[in-house]
Amino acid sequence: MKKLFLFLAICSLFLIVSCGGSSNKDENKDNADTGETVNDEDSADSEPTGDTEPGDDTTADTGDSQDDGDSTDSADSTDDADSSDSQDDSDTSDSGDTDTTPADPCAGNPCKGKENSTEVCSADGENYTCGCDKGYVWKDGSCVLPECSNESTFPCIDSVTGLIWSGKTTVTTAEDMSTKIISHCEDLDEFGFTDWHTPTISQLRTLIINCEDTQPGGLCGVTDSCTQDSCAQGNCTTCDSSKEHSKLGDDTILASSSKDEYDVNYSVQFASGGIIFLTRAPYSIRCARCEDGKIWNGKKCFYPECSKGGDTPCFDSTSGLIWSAKEEEPSKTWAEAKVHCKKYSIGGLSGWRLPTIDELKTLLVWSRASSCKVSETDNCLASDCWTCSSCTETATQSSSDTNCVYSGDFNNDGIYSKFGDTDMFWSSSLRSNSNSGYAWCVDFGYGHVKDYYVKVIDASGYVYKGNVRCVK
Repeated sequence: MKKLFLFLAICSLFLIVSCGGSSNKDENKDNADTGETVNDEDSADSEPTGDTEPGDDTTADTGDSQDDGDSTDSADSTDDADSSDSQDDSDTSDSGDTDTTPADPCAGNPCKGKENSTEVCSADGENYTCGCDKGYVWKDGSCVLPECSNESTFPCIDSVTGLIWSGKTTVTTAEDMSTKIISHCEDLDEFGFTDWHTPTISQLRTLIINCEDTQPGGLCGVTDSCTQDSCAQGNCTTCDSSKEHSKLGDDTILASSSKDEYDVNYSVQFASGGIIFLTRAPYSIRCARCEDGKIWNGKKCFYPECSKGGDTPCFDSTSGLIWSAKEEEPSKTWAEAKVHCKKYSIGGLSGWRLPTIDELKTLLVWSRASSCKVSETDNCLASDCWTCSSCTETATQSSSDTNCVYSGDFNNDGIYSKFGDTDMFWSSSLRSNSNSGYAWCVDFGYGHVKDYYVKVIDASGYVYKGNVRCVK
């Protein structure tokens, strides 16, 4: 009996141990499944930051799939990968995108403020064109009069001479011929221009083509400086009538203001290219003018010679430079002066700049003008290029040649300047001493070359400013 009882007790204990082990095993399995889910979530969270090693992710996913045998987990894993790949592809695409749209050449409307422009901008590939007022054409970034030809509208400009030509008027009666030839152009108001004049014979000859003898410089001796009857002898009357002889397509007689000693006007018969006396009607008149600020110099329209109190822009025949007027606005800092000249434009003329010290020195009228060694051309811009004895007109040497005693007074008559200036004017040339912060300039009131601080304001609050003339 005791043996039976012992046997039953052992069997019962065995069953209890077996059931407990199975429960633990199931619990461990559940815990493993739970761990799998946590690991998947952690992997997904950490993947975008790049904190999780790729090899760890692959091993964990493979192990989870094998342990669970769960096709859903496998699908989830695939979806996560696809989602990640999709995200990566999207990011790569975004980061690789470049804007291939060409820049709009009309951005900011570059036509605004342009002379003779309607201010309407039209894109033409990478370039732009501005709409122009009636009678003007777009050329080289500006609205200008059309080039004269046998097909041009009027007024037009002859780029060879700079003369602007009006439309043609035909006169059918010879009454008051000499008076009418002059008064017609003086009274003409065409295209808003009122400063027309009747062309001289030299100006009218610039319109002749296909006739070497009567074109400018030809054997025909009739010019503005030779109007006597004897000047018209030989080689003046005719050329091949089968050819065109006018730049403007004329085939009629055009009158000039030039007369011989018998008070008879010269004219050009454009049907033949000859120069003849105007004695009868009908005849025609074209008026001429130079662009604003220019004058006829016998061969073309050009700027007048620079002089004290003269018009500007002007041409200095000594240096070959064209000078602007003195800037009438308040004086400028050196940086402002450079910008002003870069943007300066008058009468359609641009391309101005602040002059170098060499160019500015050409405006000095003094006895030492050639002896001052300060020069950008000669690469001598350091302070030791300047001496009192060579670069000043109204000063004398003191204890050393770098110290001057100004013996002369400020001159209000402008005797040291071709223009009669009495102010200090900037040049673009900087003093070459290391970190000097000075630019060379000319003080026309005292007649000397000097350097001047380019810093806008010094420690005491003083603003360094000077005057400006631009050059080209």
